[in-house]
Amino acid sequence: MVPGPLLTVTISESAKKGFWVGPKMIAGHAILEIALLILLLSGFGPFLNNNIIIGIIGIFGTIVLSFISVGMFLSVKKINEESLFGTNKKDEKKFSNDIIAGIIMSIANPFWTIWWLTIGLGYISFSQEFGFKGIAFFFTGHILADFLWYSVVSFLISNFLISEKRKMLSIQIYKIIMIVCGVVLTAFSAWFGYTGIARLANI
Repeated sequence: MVPGPLLTVTISESAKKGFWVGPKMIAGHAILEIALLILLLSGFGPFLNNNIIIGIIGIFGTIVLSFISVGMFLSVKKINEESLFGTNKKDEKKFSNDIIAGIIMSIANPFWTIWWLTIGLGYISFSQEFGFKGIAFFFTGHILADFLWYSVVSFLISNFLISEKRKMLSIQIYKIIMIVCGVVLTAFSAWFGYTGIARLANI
C-alpha cells in the first residue's frame, strides 16, 4: 500500500475510467506477486537479490515510467468534455487492459522487488512455521489489504472528484490530476534510474 507508480497510475486512470480500475490493477499486481511468491518458496531468493537483477529492473522502470509520464503531459491539452465523458474514447486504448497495467507498474518498481526480498521474505519465513495454511493466510491478508485500499482510492476519485454533474470543474480537476501524476511518475523514474545505475555500478 506504499505510494508508488501503481497507485499513481491507478489515480490517473480511475479519474477517466471509473471505479473498477483499482480492483483490476491490483488483480494484475496479485498475479505478479503470486509468481514471485512461488519463486521465493522455490529458493530463487538469492538469485533475484543481486545488483544485476535489481539494476535491470531499475533501468526498465525508468524507461516505462518516462514513457507514461510524457504521455500524461501530452494528453493534458487534449482533455475536453468528449474525451472525459464521451462514449468515443480513443485514448482509452492506452492501458485499456488494467490488469496488464498492474503487472507492468509492479515489475517496473525495483523497490517492490527489494521489499519482497527483505521484509516480504521475513513474513514468508514466519508464515512457513504454520505450513501452507500460514503462507496462504499471510498472502490472502496482504492482497485483500491492497484490494481494499485501491478500491477505496478508485471509488473516491471516480465518484467525488470526477462527476458528469460538474463537467467543467471535473475537466479542470482531471487536468490537475494528470499533471500531478505525471510529475510524480517523473520523480519515480529518476529515482528508479538512479537506483538501477547505482546497482549496476557495484557489480
